[in-house]
Amino acid sequence: MNVRRQGALAAVVAAGLFVGFSLGTTASASPSSSHSSLSSLYQADDTDYAEAIADIQEERKENEQALDELQAALEDTEREIVEADRRLKDLEARLPVAQAELDAAEAELQVLLQHQREVEERLAAAEAEDARVARQIKDDEERLAELKAIVAELARATYRGTTADTTL
Repeated sequence: MNVRRQGALAAVVAAGLFVGFSLGTTASASPSSSHSSLSSLYQADDTDYAEAIADIQEERKENEQALDELQAALEDTEREIVEADRRLKDLEARLPVAQAELDAAEAELQVLLQHQREVEERLAAAEAEDARVARQIKDDEERLAELKAIVAELARATYRGTTADTTL
């Protein structure tokens, strides 16, 4: 219950108590004083009643204004919900296509990863072959140098007319 409504209700209850108390005290008084007391009581009652009505009418206006504001906010919220629902349905409609594209991309990724592994294996084999060939070339160059030295020794020995003891 609103504070103004409670105040208005309290005013009405107070006025009722006041009337009841006044009637109880004026019943024992003289009839002329009773009439003037009742007249002033009714005037006080009318003022309180008018104030209570004004308060209630003011409260009603405030409530109607608050209701209008709530309805406007509700209309905005309803529009936002409708728009969000439309976007959601649009996304849900596009989801199967996006899922199919994702599945295709993942399958292509797996093919490419397999190809990469094969290339890496061939590269490792080629590097191993390169290292083997490099060792063979080095060994052949060393053997060639030895053979050149032997041929040179044979040539010198032949030139001198002696036989050289060399083993090929």
